[in-house]
Amino acid sequence: MDSTRDITFSCPGTLYALMGQGDSRIKNEITVLVLGLDGAGKSCIVEKLAKPTKGNIVQHRATNYQVTEFAQGKRTAALWDLNGGKEERNLWRHYYLGTKGLIFVVDGTQRDRFKEAKLALDSVIEDEELQGIPCLIFCCKSDSSDFVDITEIKNIFSFEGNPNIHPFPLHFEACSTFTGDGLAEGWKWIVDEVTKTTK
Repeated sequence: MDSTRDITFSCPGTLYALMGQGDSRIKNEITVLVLGLDGAGKSCIVEKLAKPTKGNIVQHRATNYQVTEFAQGKRTAALWDLNGGKEERNLWRHYYLGTKGLIFVVDGTQRDRFKEAKLALDSVIEDEELQGIPCLIFCCKSDSSDFVDITEIKNIFSFEGNPNIHPFPLHFEACSTFTGDGLAEGWKWIVDEVTKTTK
């Protein structure tokens, strides 16, 4: 059964402090930010990732984001889906504290927005709060005939030569929320990477 609550928190750390669960909850949770431009497919991906799980799916909704929690093995996964509008992107940095992984969603059919998306991603990855955390880039809408080849997307979103970015685990996964292709594979990768750093 799904449970939805409308409530406002400033970041993952604040959420669990207010819930009275503090550091122990943060340590045992797979906390992932889900970012990307507006219309990229973030919310659809989060919904698809949560659906196969057993037990309750809990959602906390606010004006600029939605948090979706569900069981992931013996741990809890919390996906922070932040709004991707141009103005809202300026607020992303306020949610970095307590984040253990990043999912960045790119609409693989919108070549004309690749540059905008790359600039947005660079600003996230360059932030000191997120240095070194694993990053999964979901290239969405792979079922469309307009989908750009994944190799080209990798080249466009390369971080090679950027002196402001320290080495970090990075993975690209073509996916479709319509067919489900790539979603499980990408999710497994980010969970495995986060688990390595939080044991």
